[in-house]
Amino acid sequence: MARALHRRSAHATGPLIQLDCAAWPDSLLDTELFGGARRTGSFGLARGGTLVLAEADKIAPAVQSKLVLALKNQQPDSPKAVRVMCITASRNPLS
Repeated sequence: MARALHRRSAHATGPLIQLDCAAWPDSLLDTELFGGARRTGSFGLARGGTLVLAEADKIAPAVQSKLVLALKNQQPDSPKAVRVMCITASRNPLS
């Protein structure tokens, strides 16, 4: 489903990056999403494309806050805005 949405979007020429949030412990998910001193995170790798977050209900509240800021193009750690279409999925109902 995410691949079809990506192909039919304005972001189709950009990369499609998929991240299983349940596969990462809270302490590493932030770095996997946003990167660190030596590597680009999934959010940056998806620049101009689509970021798919599977099991989004597993994202810790602190990382959720940072993600919301990044999606508003106000990245807390960088003055550069990143344009990304973000698709989230969960097996559990979200409230």
